Amino acid sequence: MRQNLRRYVYTGHMRVTCKDGRTIEAVQPHLRGGKREPLTEQELEAKFLANVQFGGWPAPRAHAVLETCRALLDAPDMSGLAALRE
Repeated sequence: MRQNLRRYVYTGHMRVTCKDGRTIEAVQPHLRGGKREPLTEQELEAKFLANVQFGGWPAPRAHAVLETCRALLDAPDMSGLAALRE
C-alpha cells in the first residue's frame, strides 16, 4: 500500500488572468506540511486547533487534547488518552 502512495505527487498550480490582460501564476511543487516542507510544531498545533474548531469541538476539549498529546512522549503509559474519550 505504501509503495502505491509514493506515485502520487500533490502539487499546486494556479494561473489567474486579470481584467487588464496580465497573467499571474503560482506553482507549489510539493505539499506544504509534507516530507519536503514540514510544518513547525507551532504550525501543526495551529492547524490541529483550526481543524477541530471547524469540526465543532469546543475550545476546552481541543486544548485538553492538545495538552495530552504534548505530554504523551514523557508519559509512562497512554492512559491519559482514555480521559479524552466522550
